Amino acid sequence: MERMEQKLQEYAQLLIAVGLNVQRGQTVLIQSPVECAPFARLCASAAYDAGCREVVMSWSDDASARERYLRADGAVFDEVPAWRRHFFNDYAAEGAARLVIDAADPETLKDVDTDRIVRAQRIAGKELEPYYHTYMKPYDRLRKTKI
Repeated sequence: MERMEQKLQEYAQLLIAVGLNVQRGQTVLIQSPVECAPFARLCASAAYDAGCREVVMSWSDDASARERYLRADGAVFDEVPAWRRHFFNDYAAEGAARLVIDAADPETLKDVDTDRIVRAQRIAGKELEPYYHTYMKPYDRLRKTKI
């Protein structure tokens, strides 16, 4: 088990140093499911070792997301709270490095009303456009490049 922990630590360091190229004094935003907390913490530690200013964690939970889609008032899928807009858009404007750890269970949203999901994604795309533009722009350029 100790060898696995060492490999995960090395992977976290590689993600931070090479994948994100974290610079001294830069803020690092880590988005992670709660199930991946131990690895997210290794990444945070590696970011601090690289000299980052601060690591900001943004946790997600599939089970809570499912409950929200199934039971929340329908109006919540047509709005993005101001705090959420500011959180993501402001970190993007600041030039924070962003690491997304994704381990979503594909069955999580099974039997959820797709209209709720579409509405939530549509409004988030609109309200968080500066955030998405900052972090997705390099990938858009790659997709448009003819090989």
